[in-house]
This record gives sequence, structure tokens and C-alpha cells, in this order.
Amino acid sequence: MTGSFPSQKKAQPVTHYRNVIYLYCDGACKGNPGPGGCGIVLIYNGYRKNFGIYLGDHVTNNIAELHAVRYGLSAIKDKSKPVVICSDSSYVIGLLSKNWQAKSNTELVEELREYIKEFPKLSFLQVPGHSKVPENEDADKIASFEARNRMEEGILKEVDVPHSEKINKAKKSGPAKSESSYKDPYYDDSGDHELEDPQSEEIRKLVEEEMAYEDFEEAEKKKGLNEWGIEEE
Repeated sequence: MTGSFPSQKKAQPVTHYRNVIYLYCDGACKGNPGPGGCGIVLIYNGYRKNFGIYLGDHVTNNIAELHAVRYGLSAIKDKSKPVVICSDSSYVIGLLSKNWQAKSNTELVEELREYIKEFPKLSFLQVPGHSKVPENEDADKIASFEARNRMEEGILKEVDVPHSEKINKAKKSGPAKSESSYKDPYYDDSGDHELEDPQSEEIRKLVEEEMAYEDFEEAEKKKGLNEWGIEEE
């Protein structure tokens, strides 16, 4: 399931619903094939972590995009939570949510299709590439950085966004919005229009289901999970 987007320069942030993990993932390579990397941004209840990984010297863009989903999901230990994969790759969205036939990278695609079955509340949201969706832009920067700098291969590590604009972005963003103020994903704050997102009702139902448990947070603490839904070492 995908959304449609207007042609405009204004940033279009995704509304992040409470108790839903948002996984922004992007892949990049220098040469296609060439050195490749992945950028991952995880958002959960207002908290955020960034991850990067260098994939190796002979990687295509499509392989990098698929690995970004795989490594991003591997950072989520509580697979029972609702997870929304946000990607600007039509290739990823088509193969994993529309049952497109894989003409190449078939083994990797099949492995990933089996892996995502372990997440019972998984959905996909296609975001527009290079359209100032903040977390998607940051995932792209991390992926490009990893591909360009060619650090240790195959190691998923927590990183910072490799761009000085992250400081200015934080200053301009102002105070965080109230968690009780929910809007449909891809809502234009100017009030001019609301963008289509056929997944919004589905996500809302998942959120309501999660919030039905009065002892939800206490139960998570007992399971040894931190506020990210990621297992503590």
C-alpha cells in the first residue's frame, strides 16, 4: 500500500503514532555496482536512533535497498509491535507488499519475504525520495556516507547523521508535539490539504489495539526492553 504525493518543495513529515515503530531505510552505492551502504532511522514514541552499515565493494542500488530493510528490521527485537517500513524505493515496495516477481536478486528477495513474516503487524509506506521528508533524507545521507567511506563491512552500528544541518534542523523544529495530538500520516500542517494515505486507518487500528492494554508499558519493562522496543544487552 502506497500513498500519493503532490509536487512541492515543502517538507512533508510523517505523523508518528504512539506505540508504533517507524523504520526509515535507504540504500546507496557508488557505481551501481560499487561500494554500497545502508542508512536506517528508527522512530518510536518520540525517541530516535540512527544506524548505518557498509555492505561491501560490489553492490547494486537495489541490493542496498533490500539490505536496508533487512538490517533495519534486525534492530527491532520486539517483533509483536506494529512496524511501518518507510521507503522511497518502488522496487522494495513492489517486491515486498505488491508481490512483484523478482527478476534478479531472487534469493535475497525470498529470504526477506520469509523474514518479514516474523512481524505480524508490519505495513509499508512509500515516501517520496528527495522531497524533504526529514527522516528519509537522513537515512539517505547515512547510506551515502557508509558507501563513500567504506568502513568495516557487515557491521550494523549506531551513527549520527553526517551533516551539519542536523543542528539547525533541531533548532528550527521547536518543542515536541503532544503525543495525544494525532493526525493522518502525510498531513500538511499549513491546512491547505490532506494528502492521501490508504494505510492511515490500518495504522490507527493497530495503535488502538496496542493502547488497549493498560499494563502495556509495565509488561515491556518486565521483558527487559527499553523505550525503543529494542532488547537491552
